Amino acid sequence: MNYEFYIFTKEGDEVWHWDIYQIDQVINDIKQNNNDDSFSVEVQHWLSDEDCEYIEIYPKNNSSYLPKYVQKYTNAVLKGIK
Repeated sequence: MNYEFYIFTKEGDEVWHWDIYQIDQVINDIKQNNNDDSFSVEVQHWLSDEDCEYIEIYPKNNSSYLPKYVQKYTNAVLKGIK
């Protein structure tokens, strides 16, 4: 199972991805876009080549739905922005 950070504005103007291990990049993106109300960070879970699900971690933290080993990365991101 592949997980990655999926970062976007809700208008869809900008979308980008970071590997689940690229915590510093995600923290930096959150800090740079903190004033954008449409900014969101999700974890994208690839179930197959064409099928995936999304779990929001910022601004609302739903990471409890993720496996513990993935929560380790999401918790590091959320701790890094406090």
